[in-house]
Formats: sequence, structure tokens, C-alpha cells
Amino acid sequence: MVSRQHNPDYLNNGNIIIADSLRDRIVEINRTTKQIVLQYDEGLRWPRDADEIGPNRLLITDCFNNRVIEINKTSKEIIWQFDKNIVIPYEADLLENGNILISGDYAGVVLEVNRDGKIVWKYGKSIIKSAFYLNASFLALMSINGILHQISKL
Repeated sequence: MVSRQHNPDYLNNGNIIIADSLRDRIVEINRTTKQIVLQYDEGLRWPRDADEIGPNRLLITDCFNNRVIEINKTSKEIIWQFDKNIVIPYEADLLENGNILISGDYAGVVLEVNRDGKIVWKYGKSIIKSAFYLNASFLALMSINGILHQISKL
């Protein structure tokens, strides 16, 4: 049983991979027997996507841990991780050039990162800048309405 599942995909072997977000795990289900043949739940928090990116390798978007990881399906070892400049990522995909495209954080940022973890392309504003702009706008509105002036007298 899965709950709050996201982004099911067929794998090359005919099985189905599912991000079982509510149970903080990735499951691979045999399409014929409907049995779970792989479960990865080591430290995940609300995974949103898992993609097969090569023999025995999965790319997992680990939403609430603010990271994207690549694991070896057999050993369940993390063999690559990106956790910089992303907040609540939604999906990640392996590109033909070997880079990873990561999308969907709260600030609306889309990143392309290489295997060294370097951001090679970016679209959108960072979460820090977005928070600054939001707070600055809120304070400006408060000042215009005189609310900030009243609060400062307390």
C-alpha cells in the first residue's frame, strides 16, 4: 500500500517505481505479482520523484531534506548528492550531458548542476532573495499604513 504517491514510472525491467511520500520511501513494485521488490527509506523525508538513470541507479528527489540523491539500488548507498541552494525540490532529471536538472522549490528556482555539484545554469530567484523581497514589501506596506509607527511606540 502506498500513500500520497508521486510520479510513478515504468522501469526498464517492467517494474514500476513510486515515490511513496507519506511513508517516506521509494518502492519498486513488480508489475505482474504486485509485490514490493525494492524499498528505499533510509533517511528520506517526503520523496517526490525517483527515476532510473542507469543500471542499478536511481535519482531521488528528497523534498523535505532539501536534496537530490543518486543511490545504488543493490547496496542502497548514496553515490551522489546535491543539497545546496534548493529548498523543497519537486523533481530532478538526468540530462543527456550528464548534468541534473532540478526544479520546483518554493522560490521557483530551476537549477542545472553538474556531477561536481556546481550550478551551471539557474532560472529564478533564490529563496533568500525571495524572503528578503517579501519582507521588504511587507514592511513598506506597514510603514505606509502607519502600523510600523504605532508598533515602534510600544
